[in-house]
Amino acid sequence: MPDQENRPRRTHVCRTAAAAFVAAAAAVALSVAPAAVSAQAAPVHAAHAHALTARDLMARSTLRSAAARLARSPYTFPSRANVRPATSTPGNLSTSVAVSATNVWAIGYTGANQTPLAEHYKGKTWKTVPMPTPTGSTATTVSGLAAISASDVWAVGNYLNASGDYATLSEHWNGTKWTVVATPNQAGFPNNYLYAVSGTSANNLWAVGTSLSSDNMVNTTLVEHWNGKKWAEATSPNPNPSYDEFQGVQATSATGLLAVGSTLNASGAVVMFAETYDGTNWTELATPLPSGDTAGAFGGLAAISATSALGFGWVQNASDAIVPLAEKWNGTKWTVQSTPNPPGAADTLMAGAAAESASDMWLAGGDLTVAGTGDAVIEHWNGTAWSVSASPNPSGATDSQFTGVAAPSATSAWAVGETNPSGSFAVLREHWNGTKWTINES
Repeated sequence: MPDQENRPRRTHVCRTAAAAFVAAAAAVALSVAPAAVSAQAAPVHAAHAHALTARDLMARSTLRSAAARLARSPYTFPSRANVRPATSTPGNLSTSVAVSATNVWAIGYTGANQTPLAEHYKGKTWKTVPMPTPTGSTATTVSGLAAISASDVWAVGNYLNASGDYATLSEHWNGTKWTVVATPNQAGFPNNYLYAVSGTSANNLWAVGTSLSSDNMVNTTLVEHWNGKKWAEATSPNPNPSYDEFQGVQATSATGLLAVGSTLNASGAVVMFAETYDGTNWTELATPLPSGDTAGAFGGLAAISATSALGFGWVQNASDAIVPLAEKWNGTKWTVQSTPNPPGAADTLMAGAAAESASDMWLAGGDLTVAGTGDAVIEHWNGTAWSVSASPNPSGATDSQFTGVAAPSATSAWAVGETNPSGSFAVLREHWNGTKWTINES
């Protein structure tokens, strides 16, 4: 059983902005149990001098960033006192999904004890919709979202149970209310997490994540399937004996899916990891590191079809900077795409993506500026190249970031995340109207 003293406390731990952004990599690339922060064993093979390893990332994490990982919040900065607009909603949004331009969901958590937060947009304003917590939970996080229809929406995540372990979670929206739906946990692994969900019908959904062993030494992939009646654990691949996880998934057919995440290479560095499943067998796919980069990870996946998908996340370059990652899947191979760093950014990490069409995609995340502040960042793919799209940061905020984006049409997209105009994190929402991004507080 993991030592209780290693569990995250919900208080803020001040640290330098540079250390905060190192935790960014842990947030999306690792997302492992906080107990692993001090217990993860060193890789067997020596890593490149510049390459971040799983041990490096977790050793540089703090209790605050460990808690943030569970919320899929890429990174946090020391808080500063400012004035938050009265219309802001306390909390953090972790991702969003659109049924249509007038039916959009965003989920996350709120409160010191992390209770689930769901917000629903129906064409005019955003409204908070109650989400239940599992019996006995002391902290609950929802981090993945999928919409089959307006009355069939799924959220997945994890919660801290009465035994002090993290257990998988799923919740279902039936058009009227959210309800908790039982999910299994991998046998022999006390801590289990679900990060993403995708489906093709009401009887075919897949959720992916990771499980942590009782000695805190092994992370394995976790895959679960919904058949219309219940969730069941499915077989999943683990190419590395000590660390593998899935962060994103796309159901491509009644039996097929594409999943992405991270693993360790022969040198012990964190690298991208992708697999396809045909209903019977898993096939590992080659995922190239951009030239000159030493480490990286997929933080998620946005797909148009089985032969057109976008994997996103971060890579560490030869100068040790964290820069955006975008790779295109064409059904046969992954190809690295060039992604710009925003002007003035020291490090940039992408935490969400949306694919409206092959010539209209969005990446959303945040950067650490050379001045030591954090800005929300969004980039757009026009079918030819990625470019930074201007997005405002709330007045007075020193730490704003996007953690999810949904694009129901070419003239309507929503980016969600968190900001700290008052020093306490509040929900951040911005809307794209086909011409520009604007902050939305209603």
